[in-house]
Amino acid sequence: MRIRMAFAIASTALLAPAIASAFSFPSSFDEPPRGAGTERPEQTPGARLETGLEAEAFIGSGFTSTYGLGYGGRLGYTLGPGVYVGGAISYYQGKAVQTPNGSAANSATWLGGEVGYKLYPGNEHWEVRPYVFAGPAIVRTARGEVFPIQETTTRFGVQPGLLGAYHFGNAYISAEGRYHVTPSPAAFTLLAGAGLAF
Repeated sequence: MRIRMAFAIASTALLAPAIASAFSFPSSFDEPPRGAGTERPEQTPGARLETGLEAEAFIGSGFTSTYGLGYGGRLGYTLGPGVYVGGAISYYQGKAVQTPNGSAANSATWLGGEVGYKLYPGNEHWEVRPYVFAGPAIVRTARGEVFPIQETTTRFGVQPGLLGAYHFGNAYISAEGRYHVTPSPAAFTLLAGAGLAF
């Protein structure tokens, strides 16, 4: 374990300067968008967007006892016509159930793939992305009056969503809404995020 940790720290220390020098952060919110997922200056029918990787972290909340504080991330690739494909993971901390003999908490974990389509209606900075997420969802529900009982179910989950983002340089900030259709309990969540295009 110590050898792995030392290797990870050493690798990060050696690679960080190279990555930082190859990557330039935006200088202002007005800087024209660039990088993966942004509009090309000269578009053709099959290549209207820059292709490449994007990474984002997000945080937000749902409005049920299972979907409380939520956070996670996504990593994806934008194709020239505007199709976005990627993977995401989300974790939601739900409400805890207290009993005289302990407590148990509701929670949900989602891990899977996303497919979306990027639109830039009228301005190169503003992106609108409808998408669908699908993958396994692990939902823990808690109940009990004397002793806490926690049930865990793993089901195939689907959540359509709509993401809006403001791009500046190779970075962006976003807001999104998701509807967790399956598994039960269904829920609506709102999230805010920040990402980088490579």
